[in-house]
Amino acid sequence: MLLEETLANVWPSFSHMLYDGWLLRFTPGYSKRNNSVWPIIDGDIPLETKIAFCEQQYAARELSCSFRLTDRPGHDVIERQCVARGYIVQNPNLVMVCPLRETTEAVISELALDDWLETIFRIHPTEDGGFIDWERQVLQRLALPSHYVVIMRHEKACGYGRSVQQDRTLVIEDLWTLPELRGQGLGTQLIQGLFRLGYNDGAEAAVLTVNEPNKGARRLYERLGFTRSYAYRYLVQE
Repeated sequence: MLLEETLANVWPSFSHMLYDGWLLRFTPGYSKRNNSVWPIIDGDIPLETKIAFCEQQYAARELSCSFRLTDRPGHDVIERQCVARGYIVQNPNLVMVCPLRETTEAVISELALDDWLETIFRIHPTEDGGFIDWERQVLQRLALPSHYVVIMRHEKACGYGRSVQQDRTLVIEDLWTLPELRGQGLGTQLIQGLFRLGYNDGAEAAVLTVNEPNKGARRLYERLGFTRSYAYRYLVQE
């Protein structure tokens, strides 16, 4: 699935391995997205052997093994094998797509990566000081054109987002606004601003992911023209 390959590229792993059509992504830290097995192509090795090999590779790196599965044919078989080995399903998500069109100008501010990270962790703090450096290490590995933006209210940043472009596809990531200001159109402005940047760079379609139970975000994205492309979930060791 080309979109899965694109989504892998926009959130780089620290290291990876290809094994019989499967992409093993290794990244200690905070995210299953760049620390999981992505079955891209079916391959020829028996499924039980492949899963055992993946478990060995993650164990050798002292990492937990998980599998990112979509509604692509064949992934249900992998899920059954994983469940039989004690895995559980977590974090169901939807991938949504939207044809990109020229939009009205949205008032957003573009920042350099370090300035953006400093700003977003100031307005959306985390108790884990290591997370900032970890995210910087991930994003510095990006080899694709990127935009890091914030939206201002009363001269203060109150929301943020970023985008990464591969060929004609614009991937929108990390959308967030202050909870007390939600429902006032800031999310729409962020997305339309990223639309504008992507359109100017030659993008023809926008892609984003959303947690499936997040109905509020899904309604916003649908109003902006996004439709469901496919679903994915993670199988993790209990």
